[in-house]
Amino acid sequence: MSPVSAWSRLRDFLNHPLSPAPLVVVCVGYWMPVEWMTSGEKFLYSRTWIEIAHVVATSALLNFFPAALLTAAVAYVLAGVISLLFRVSFKHAAEKSIDFLTLLAFIYCTERMLTVYSPHLAAIPGWLNAVILFIFALGSLWLTLRNIKLMQWMLIPKYITWAVMPLALILVFVEMGHVWLSRHIHKTSSVLAEAGPNGNRRPDIILITIDTLSAGRLHTYGYSRPTSPHLDDFSSQSILFENFYANANWTRPGVASILNGAGPWTHLGDVRIPPQRVTEAQNLIGRLNNAGYDIRTVSSNDLADLEEQGVETVPDRRTMLYFNTFVGRHLEEILPSIYLASFVGPIEILCPIDQHYSKGKTNEYVPKSEALLTDAPSDRPLFFWLHIVSPHSPYATPPPYLGTFEPSSKARLLTTSSPDFGFWSNMSSERRQILSGRYDEAILMADDEIGHFLDVLKSQGRFDRSLIVVTADHGESFNPLYGGHGGPLLTEEVIRVPCLIKPPFYRGSGRESLLFDQSDLAPTMLSFAGLPIPAGMEGQAYPSKPNNVPIFSMNDDLQLVTIQTGSHTLSVALRDGDWKYVLHMGPWKFPWPQRELYDIAIDPNESTNLVEREPERAESMRQHIMQELARHGVNTKDYQQ
Repeated sequence: MSPVSAWSRLRDFLNHPLSPAPLVVVCVGYWMPVEWMTSGEKFLYSRTWIEIAHVVATSALLNFFPAALLTAAVAYVLAGVISLLFRVSFKHAAEKSIDFLTLLAFIYCTERMLTVYSPHLAAIPGWLNAVILFIFALGSLWLTLRNIKLMQWMLIPKYITWAVMPLALILVFVEMGHVWLSRHIHKTSSVLAEAGPNGNRRPDIILITIDTLSAGRLHTYGYSRPTSPHLDDFSSQSILFENFYANANWTRPGVASILNGAGPWTHLGDVRIPPQRVTEAQNLIGRLNNAGYDIRTVSSNDLADLEEQGVETVPDRRTMLYFNTFVGRHLEEILPSIYLASFVGPIEILCPIDQHYSKGKTNEYVPKSEALLTDAPSDRPLFFWLHIVSPHSPYATPPPYLGTFEPSSKARLLTTSSPDFGFWSNMSSERRQILSGRYDEAILMADDEIGHFLDVLKSQGRFDRSLIVVTADHGESFNPLYGGHGGPLLTEEVIRVPCLIKPPFYRGSGRESLLFDQSDLAPTMLSFAGLPIPAGMEGQAYPSKPNNVPIFSMNDDLQLVTIQTGSHTLSVALRDGDWKYVLHMGPWKFPWPQRELYDIAIDPNESTNLVEREPERAESMRQHIMQELARHGVNTKDYQQ
């Protein structure tokens, strides 16, 4: 068939009365641009042009185009019903059905665009919005019956569609080819498999981060419930840090501190999406990659992912457990852009995203990790990062964990087992107790997965020779006045998290009381690997870090506080010896002191604020915080006092 003949047949098909072309034009040429301009722009922030092109191409081909075909199928079914009921020709009924649904889709996405750009429309009651849409639907039906066709007025969307679709097909195959090449042709490095300082192979490094895990809720840290039998066992073979702190109180800045060896005031993980990029030579992943390490990651939280963190190094293998269908989970491995592409669109046909980060599918962590560990090259040292999302809310777990610590029939579903975040926390003591039990059950589930993962390391002979670091991004609050994490508060249960380190070929166990934080982990891992620590890293490596170095946690909150006050706050906590001081700057409209001082050694639950009793110490620590903020270039005038 000649190209001219093929084009002629395609044109005839597109112009046929029963063709789904009108729906494709509305979905791809009109709906898709509207969605990305109104709702999707934030997902493309800081992406390169080629990354944006891949996401939009995937969105067109695997989201909006299938939506158009599905809508066309609905039109054909509707036409069949009309044909049977009213004894009209199927062709006539199908043509009218397609015209009607095309008009409805056009009206829907127009209404979405107007709602986004007009605060007055966005504020109208839901019932009034439904009435307006119903009136428009009746108008669409009237236009359809009057043979008024939308397509003749949609020249620009038509041109967009016919230009985008073939280009999208090309870009999708280009991305899949790039992924295949990156996995089957190992990258080489000028320092590939570089030996350690003594001529030995550098150790494998295994980093395990657990989402939303407070140190005080682990049995090995003194908690009464047996929430962590596998971590208890691991602690007998490692060094446990009793005073380890997160540098922030939510995932993105906490993980950024681990990867960059610096605090949020340097990497700006609180206010930048992704966090401010540091040079390849200053980032943990970049340093390990340049030293010949094979980089592999498994996660189910996009905030704990190298791409979201702005890391320039492309991992050798990366697995994200986002999707709740077999097709979606496997498609993401060969077409990474499908994740972002699925956030914006009329439907998620092939790969609906699990909004609870695969909460009920934790049994996938170990098989995915084992597969990546098995095919890792033997001639290169390995850096493997596993991020487990449990016990992040919702806390409800599948059997056999559900009901282990809390027998209540309440809060047993994902939809009913999340706390009231921040100062909205209005929970009764009974609900707080129930959620606390569900949280402990989620910890037990995460601990089980860690135990299975450590068994895999042992079975593959990696456990003894590896540096293994187990820690968390932040903790969780069950305070009567404040639930969850994030927001302005930096209480002990939110920022004091576990840290266990097993050096290579380590025998024995130990407990360290020195102040240690997330920014110290990258220098520590580089030190054990025999690699120099970049000057840009603020943390200090264990065991050379002195015991008298103060540590900081902070949160420049642009989410929770903005919603509650119309502005945002800056909170900074300073831990110096046994003393902890917290300074909250910004509009303060909460039932919480704006300045806090505690002697953690005798008051670990922070029940007695000593600001009034120890004014000199409080002022000295406040001045220390202000000096550090100034040194890091934070303009405190941005926050109203």
